[in-house]
Amino acid sequence: MHIVHRGIEKQRLISENIRLKEIISLHELSEQLQTSLSLSEVVDSALKATVANLACDFVGLYLDEDGAGELKLVGHVIHDDAPPGVDEGRLDLEAALSAIEERKVVLAQAPVADEFFVIAPRDLSTFMCVPLVARQRTLGLLAAHSCTAGVRFIEGQRKLLEMLGSRSAAAIDNAVLYHNLQQTFRQTIQGLARALEAMDKYTAGHSDRVTVYARITAEAMGENLVKVELITQAGMLHDIGKLGCHANLNKPGKLTEEEYEIFKLHPTFGKEILEPIAFLQPLIPGIHSHHERWDGRGYPLGLRGEEIPLVSALLRWGDNDTAAPLLEAGDLDAAKAALRDLEAP
Repeated sequence: MHIVHRGIEKQRLISENIRLKEIISLHELSEQLQTSLSLSEVVDSALKATVANLACDFVGLYLDEDGAGELKLVGHVIHDDAPPGVDEGRLDLEAALSAIEERKVVLAQAPVADEFFVIAPRDLSTFMCVPLVARQRTLGLLAAHSCTAGVRFIEGQRKLLEMLGSRSAAAIDNAVLYHNLQQTFRQTIQGLARALEAMDKYTAGHSDRVTVYARITAEAMGENLVKVELITQAGMLHDIGKLGCHANLNKPGKLTEEEYEIFKLHPTFGKEILEPIAFLQPLIPGIHSHHERWDGRGYPLGLRGEEIPLVSALLRWGDNDTAAPLLEAGDLDAAKAALRDLEAP
């Protein structure tokens, strides 16, 4: 009886350790996945967490990236202690998906594990895969295998893979949704910019050039990716307020004083056009102030020096016909000198 009790207690401790490891692993994975909405970073975190917790030789993640119903390997990780020459083989995705539909998670040992591959990895000993399901849609597969002699996945590892797959699927779905939202955002900006170009012959191609020069400058200044993207978006829409200028500003020769006063309203019109659109509001400060000058002689607010938002200063820089070619050629110092000369009293 004493030996039996010891055996039962040992099994209880093993089960508790497995559950504790599952909880810690899920907590760590959740924290990693919450730090990014980048699909590549989410995939990388999911793979690293899986290979570390399962102690398997290989983990691969397959996704239907373009929605065409075809799964492709988008990332993989090989364990540092894996035998030399370990590879992914060629997974039979149809066979794996078919088995998953019946049992949720595939757990197979050699030689049965070979049946899930078109070309099995050399010396395959054990294999598991789990569907990545979010909002009742199968996004892909998370598959793991080992080619180390004597290694066999067990039921506890099957449950752990199922939980890792569930958390990963939710994070991947969020990353895809965020990517699609960003795409819609860019398409909206491009559509508004094209509407402006169709109305104003001068503006045709102008917004693209300003955007390129402002972006080059921001990158040369070492601005982070978020700021560079904001500057790019503001550049595409910096003249959107010209939609509110009713006068014909494309005539030959100089504008009359009255026409010029109307033209000077376009930064304010741009602000008013974008204000009702919540996701475009971060662009407003740059667009509203892109004709302000360092010496305070700009418009519409007469800001000077450090009062001018960086985005606005870079857009004005990109709008300078003298500085722009120098920027394109990579001569940043000469471009700065040209802009200083332009704004000298």
